[in-house]
Amino acid sequence: MELFARLVGQTVERREYERDRGPPSGAPRRSQLIGLLNRVLRHNFRNDMSLVLGAAKRLDEQLDGQDADFASTNNSVFS
Repeated sequence: MELFARLVGQTVERREYERDRGPPSGAPRRSQLIGLLNRVLRHNFRNDMSLVLGAAKRLDEQLDGQDADFASTNNSVFS
């Protein structure tokens, strides 16, 4: 997540710079690579979150009491 946040921050800063000064040479290639990296990271993040939420749902169904409350996907920890 921290790496993703840094990459997003760098992308925003680069876009602001390019808007103010014009794109540097090689900008289309860099932009394509950033777009590809963005898609790959989003895909991987969604897959990982699906696994986490699936495991939490299974635990919620199998546990009782306080443990089930903690495993619940409706838990305030995720809100």
